[in-house]
Amino acid sequence: MKSKDFVLAYCTFPNDDVATRTSEQLVAEGLVACANIFPAHKAVYRWQNQLQHESEVAVVMKTAASKKAALKERILAIHPYQTPALVFVKIDDGLPGFLQWIYTQSF
Repeated sequence: MKSKDFVLAYCTFPNDDVATRTSEQLVAEGLVACANIFPAHKAVYRWQNQLQHESEVAVVMKTAASKKAALKERILAIHPYQTPALVFVKIDDGLPGFLQWIYTQSF
């Protein structure tokens, strides 16, 4: 087990309730070890050629790199957005005990 075996997944949601429900579901299903839900923030972006200003909630999830495909599939199935924002960042390093915990929780 090496740090490269783990990733952080960043995803945004329309509100805290949806972010919490989705995070609980993903943890319960073993797709992520942990989800950190950040308070609402303003997102400015272009969608269908229109400038948008929306309130969103960001979630950072920790999981095994081997779960990326399954997590993508699950987010597409349960997320309310037509095109969810979901990106992955490789974990370059970390405390061995914490990485072991991620491994045991994202079964």
